[in-house]
Amino acid sequence: MFWGTERIKAALPDLIDDPCVSRLDFASYHLRVGREVYVSPMEPKRALRGVPKILLEPNQGFVIPPGQFALILCEEEVRMPSDAIGFISMRAGYKHRGLVNVSGFHVDPGYKGHLIFSVFNAGPNPVPLARWEPCFVIWFADVDTKCPHERTGFNTIPSASIGALSRGMYSLESLAKRVERHGIYFAVLGILFGALFGGVLTLTVSLLRGAPMGGADAALPGASPPSVSGGLATAPERPLPFRPPP
Repeated sequence: MFWGTERIKAALPDLIDDPCVSRLDFASYHLRVGREVYVSPMEPKRALRGVPKILLEPNQGFVIPPGQFALILCEEEVRMPSDAIGFISMRAGYKHRGLVNVSGFHVDPGYKGHLIFSVFNAGPNPVPLARWEPCFVIWFADVDTKCPHERTGFNTIPSASIGALSRGMYSLESLAKRVERHGIYFAVLGILFGALFGGVLTLTVSLLRGAPMGGADAALPGASPPSVSGGLATAPERPLPFRPPP
């Protein structure tokens, strides 16, 4: 059975460190962005240089670009009872802006520590957030038996989680820029190839026109070239054939 508002309100001091009644919302409680954030790089090449975590000051902002992931450490420390389970999600207003919760959707009984949300910006625009912004929500429900073990939670974003996202992803925006850049390269190559092909073709035609032509009009071996008289070309004189006297 899910807990109602009054039951959550009564148990808040045991559930959440530094609780605030104003963040109660019907049968749920709002969790805020904490001091650590990691945003995956837009270009995989940038990931090779290393992208550090962002350590946020109070109310300091950051941006999740389209098509990128972010790891967000919650401000509150959650202390789950051994006989209760929590369910977590993004608030609806942030979902409408394109953010999707892709981390786990529940908090185990006996968990004590900060939560880490893994979110993905599936929208077309960058989504700005800031520390202490109440982006997340948690519900509480009973389990029929108590969990005999406590689970120690997170106090910081671990390096293993960052390594899984540090390879980077191409966003739609960065892909469009790459396509545009490659289109310019191909256009320049096309112009150079066209100029080179045109030059080779012109040279080939010139060589073919300057070559001697065979056939009946070709010069005979040993024949004299035609003479020019008064600007007109005259055929060379040929000796008459010998005829014996009658």
